[in-house]
Amino acid sequence: MNKKYFVNSLAVLFSPVLDKENNYETIVFNPQAESVFKINHFGYNILKTIETHPGINLDYWQNNLKINKFIEQMVKENIIYEKN
Repeated sequence: MNKKYFVNSLAVLFSPVLDKENNYETIVFNPQAESVFKINHFGYNILKTIETHPGINLDYWQNNLKINKFIEQMVKENIIYEKN
């Protein structure tokens, strides 16, 4: 069964005006570690896609290794959560 991915609503705040102003780079918050870090345009697009399509799976990206690694890291950082 494919895992489904969701953005942790406590971790990311999307703001169309600010996101555009910041060239679609954003800061995310790991609520468990209480830490913040910067996400570049590449990561922003992945997070925004997952946020727009809750429950999306990796098949959407056709198993792109770079995207898979990013999602794996975001799961570890509690930015994205996965369900079976």
